[in-house]
Amino acid sequence: MADCGAVEFKESLIPGDPAQQVMVEETPELLEYSIAKVREIIQSSDQKMVPIEETLRRDDSFVLRFLRVQKFKVDKASELYLMYWKKREELFGNEILTFNSKIGRECMELAFLEVPNCTDKWGRQVFVMRMARMDYTKMEDQYDVLKYFWIIMDYILQKESVQKLGMCLIQNAADGSRNNFNRHVVRKVLDSIQNYIPIRQAGIYICNPPWFFGTVFKILKLFMKEKLRRRIHIIGTDVDALKDYFEDSSIPTDLSGQMDHDHNAWLTARLEECESHTVTY
Repeated sequence: MADCGAVEFKESLIPGDPAQQVMVEETPELLEYSIAKVREIIQSSDQKMVPIEETLRRDDSFVLRFLRVQKFKVDKASELYLMYWKKREELFGNEILTFNSKIGRECMELAFLEVPNCTDKWGRQVFVMRMARMDYTKMEDQYDVLKYFWIIMDYILQKESVQKLGMCLIQNAADGSRNNFNRHVVRKVLDSIQNYIPIRQAGIYICNPPWFFGTVFKILKLFMKEKLRRRIHIIGTDVDALKDYFEDSSIPTDLSGQMDHDHNAWLTARLEECESHTVTY
């Protein structure tokens, strides 16, 4: 049994989960108390976030993102909430992050990061990245990559299952070159997912690493926390090893799976959503 101050709750591990993530048994009492407590702490905080103070989201579903990633430790959830908005203001000002934000369309259409409608064997959202498509010469601003990443994370965190279980990333680095790697951008992305964006990272699976990967990985590890380093799996060229973690339907066809995601159709649907109604991620 654990507690978040006044309400006790049960914790358990997902059976067979290689990441050994802890899950919280959510009850109405736990949700009501913890959400109210986070709001109370936020309200009493002396941290002022102008000019975005009036646009801060405090609805239940948004606050739960921070509670779930911090396993209902209300002090840590409140701290992360405030850090999230402070970093978001620092990076993007008071801009609402949606797919029709001020971001180069070229960046989104490169399809270097895809969000197919599938999960790993433990129910976690799959992301697919292809290093060779990370063509910075086709982007108006190299930091559009960072904004696009925040937009996708905010969008996918609308799903309760993602808030609870998190994400995993399949990286197909085949045909990647040094020109596809920008350590400054990657460092900011790693900083965001480890310290500000409320999402659980269950695993990163790197397939077909290029010849220079060893050198690059040594640099990247400097910016990774120990927990994330432990959850990186170097698959190499033996892509069949992915089947230990994913069903064939969740493995991309270019990695000998059956998942064929239409990124352009997915992106068009997201843009149409933004045009048809007000979206506040």
